This record gives sequence, structure tokens and C-alpha cells, in this order.
Amino acid sequence: MTQTLKIVLITFVIGTIFSCSAEKRLKSKIVGDWTIQEYSQAVGEENEISMKNVGSYHFDKSGEGERKLDYKILKSATKEDKIFNWSNDENSVRISDDSGKAETWVVVDAKSKKQKWVSTDDAGEKQVMVLKRIPHPSK
Repeated sequence: MTQTLKIVLITFVIGTIFSCSAEKRLKSKIVGDWTIQEYSQAVGEENEISMKNVGSYHFDKSGEGERKLDYKILKSATKEDKIFNWSNDENSVRISDDSGKAETWVVVDAKSKKQKWVSTDDAGEKQVMVLKRIPHPSK
């Protein structure tokens, strides 16, 4: 084996190991229950809708989850309880439901107790979500 081929092979193996490790670290920080502490969405070029404590997420190790939303904008109330599937790579989370709708969130801050996720929809509008871990009582 030539020296160059050995270097390329070693670099590939090390890159693969670290990539999988980053993915697993993020997954371990996501699994659990989260409250949606803040949610904001750009509407047009200059307007933004911002809300606090609009619902919660549950992320299971198996890649399944549940989203519960309960909020009101002006006089329009929204209540939702939806099961979804999720997956992640080293810096993003993909959430999809049975209807075929999928959204990808870039995790810009991935702490174990608080996270900030950003997404851009098909219309180019940006959403920002701040999640706070829901502590579970000790057994």
C-alpha cells in the first residue's frame, strides 16, 4: 500500500468515527422531554411572531416522539397532539409525521438543559425555537 493511500484510509476512518460520535452525542442530549420555552417566526421581511411556553416535545431513543402544542394568536387558538419520527446527524434534527410533512431544524446551541433550534420553511421564513428540558422527579 502506498503512503498516500494509507493516509487517505486513516483519515477516512478517523473522520467516520468522529462523525458518528458527534451524532450520538447530540442524540443523547435530545432524548427526553422538553418544553417549548420560546418560539418565533419571521413573517415577511419586517414582521415577527413570538410566543412563550407554547407546548412540549418528547423525543424517545427509538426515534419516535410526540409534540403537544397549545397556544393562542389573537383570537385563533391552536391545540395539537401529534406523534412523529425523528432522526439527527451531528448538527440537525429531522422531524417527520405520517402525513409526509418533514421539517429539519439546525441545532445552534445544544446544551443538556436548554437548546436553540433554527429552521427555514419552504417559503424562506425563519423559525427559532428555544427548548428547555423538563426535569423528572427522582425515583
